[in-house]
Parts: sequence; C-alpha cells; structure tokens
Amino acid sequence: MKDIENDFVTPAADQSLPAPSHEATTAVSLSAKSASWSVPRSRKTILHPISFDLAPGRVLGVVGPNGAGKSTLLRLLYRYHPPTTGTVHVDGKDIWSI
Repeated sequence: MKDIENDFVTPAADQSLPAPSHEATTAVSLSAKSASWSVPRSRKTILHPISFDLAPGRVLGVVGPNGAGKSTLLRLLYRYHPPTTGTVHVDGKDIWSI
C-alpha cells in the first residue's frame, strides 16, 4: 500500500499564503419586488414574479424542483440578467443603479 503522507508537499516559508484580512463586512438588506425574468426573444417566462424582503444578517434558502427558476433568481440578484418586471434592491437602492 502506498504511503499517503509522502504525497503531500509542504510549501517553503517564502511561498506561504498571506495572512487573512480581518476587515469587517457590513450586512445589507436585500429585497425583490415582483421580480420576474423571461427569455428575451421568445418571451417565455422562466421566473414568475417573486417578492421578498431580507433583513441585514439574515439568510434565505431557496429550494425547488429542477426548472423552478432558482438559478434564474440568483442571476437577477447578482446582475447577470436585468429583471423583465419588478426590481431588486440592496439597502434600498436598485441594483442596476449601483
């Protein structure tokens, strides 16, 4: 049997990773108001209108079957797609104006 411990390489001291940054991050509110998305050419609705308000520091879980629009919702939240209807706000500002 092969000795697994010999497969690991320890980096030299000058190749060590930088110390992690301890900068504080500020929690923000996130909200969607009747946000939906449709395929531009066919106008087929992929994400039906959804609304939610998420307070700073809170966590939201999104679950559903394949094709329910979970990934499309995430794409709206990180500005990959602009919503076909409605808006997405971070701390009260429309994300497309930031």
